[in-house]
Amino acid sequence: MRWFIKTEKFRPETIKLSQKSRHYYLDKHKTWVNKLRENGIKIHSGYIVNKNLEPGGGGLLFFQAESYEKAEELIKHDPMIEEKLVTWELKEWIPFCSDLIS
Repeated sequence: MRWFIKTEKFRPETIKLSQKSRHYYLDKHKTWVNKLRENGIKIHSGYIVNKNLEPGGGGLLFFQAESYEKAEELIKHDPMIEEKLVTWELKEWIPFCSDLIS
């Protein structure tokens, strides 16, 4: 299996949503990630923060898939993408010096 990284940032319209609305969508995202995990997909999701631990840097999804095409198909079902709340980019990660991930 190959490793992929999806980075994302809130769209300006998303930032304008109420905190309650943003949390609603973030909860949907967390549920989606947990379902993938339950189905055996190695996946990690989290926020990017600055040196003062303030959010706003975006998010990062680190996961395994068989190919770029399968990785792209998987993330298109992320509620944050389906609802067009984020801009995103998908990259493959090729580890050469890592004992963290097997």
